[in-house]
Amino acid sequence: MIFFISDLHLTDRPPDRTDRFERFVQKIETLDAGSEPVDVVIAGDLFDWWGEFRERIFVDHARNIELIKRLASRA
Repeated sequence: MIFFISDLHLTDRPPDRTDRFERFVQKIETLDAGSEPVDVVIAGDLFDWWGEFRERIFVDHARNIELIKRLASRA
């Protein structure tokens, strides 16, 4: 099973997008427990941030980055 996601534009304010993304990750983790492999393809525009604020991405998106790590650890 393959899921494609794009244009999420995750942000730390308000957290509703991140909450939905977390529910998606939880669902993938549940599906991955089955016999059929599950892949997630992130097609782009994952974060909502400006290039000049590069040093802030790891602080502002810590929760989102942890969710992505959870997805990546399933591979």
